[in-house]
Amino acid sequence: MAKAIIDGGADLEIAGGSVGTPLDNAIGYGCWNVARLLVSRGARVDKLWHAAALGMHDRLTGLLAASPPSARVA
Repeated sequence: MAKAIIDGGADLEIAGGSVGTPLDNAIGYGCWNVARLLVSRGARVDKLWHAAALGMHDRLTGLLAASPPSARVA
């Protein structure tokens, strides 16, 4: 179903879902195949929790380098 919706021209960055964007929703609800499909079709992975949840270590490192945490977590 997700593939058909995406192929039909769905906006991959539209906000307003129950969690937020389609990628927020897919990750938030543990729909890993949909999350990976969204990323493969161009959804932006621009949040730390997106990169971490999807195991995208290089992207996570890049995001951390661009915006290091302001406080140390013990």
